[in-house]
Amino acid sequence: MKPGTPIPGLNFMKGKEPIVALKREEYPDWINDLDKPKITLAKLRRMPEEEATDRDKMRYLKLTRRFKMKDNNSAAEAQ
Repeated sequence: MKPGTPIPGLNFMKGKEPIVALKREEYPDWINDLDKPKITLAKLRRMPEEEATDRDKMRYLKLTRRFKMKDNNSAAEAQ
């Protein structure tokens, strides 16, 4: 989106100027990470623990818990 372009859906306040896109440099650094795909559980399982960051470890725990819950739910439905 070009800088200065009004962002659709964000102009909901009466009497206010429409919100426009800024230059890429004007946004915080973490905004640029939003469009990158997150690492998968399979890749996290293959990753050596020494190479994993704290964020990778947290993601691994989150995904393994989610997988276990889905597995438990499907086992309960089968009974």
